Amino acid sequence: MIERSQLVHHALFGGLTEEQLAVVLPHLRREAFAAREWVIREGESGDRLYFISEGRVRVTRKTPTPVQLAELGAGEAFGEMELIDTQPRSASVQALTKLETYSLNHHELHALNSEHPAVFTMIVLNLARVLSRRLRQVNVRVANRAKSAE
Repeated sequence: MIERSQLVHHALFGGLTEEQLAVVLPHLRREAFAAREWVIREGESGDRLYFISEGRVRVTRKTPTPVQLAELGAGEAFGEMELIDTQPRSASVQALTKLETYSLNHHELHALNSEHPAVFTMIVLNLARVLSRRLRQVNVRVANRAKSAE
């Protein structure tokens, strides 16, 4: 069973009260993956966001040559874009170690909207912040590459 104490470590649940965290718990599903197992494959359709409870993952994207985008660990999340749009997965995620996650799918997020609109709103605002932070990081990397190419 997922505990509220695990949720407070994730940016997507920032600003939620203990009572609000308690209403999120029934909407989450615990999942486990073996080391080297693929959690998400680029191009697949998906319906959920994953929160890492234990372990590490590598996020990669196919380009002419594969490129590593990130390495994530406990307290971090991946698959956020799937809750915003219905596009295929934009990257692949592979477990580097034994991995324990809990996930929130599209259906459960919308159930939260119906049952607890304030909780839904806070999660979506936090989701926007996480995606904005990642976009800013990419902008910095692109600018640094452009400078080094000059």
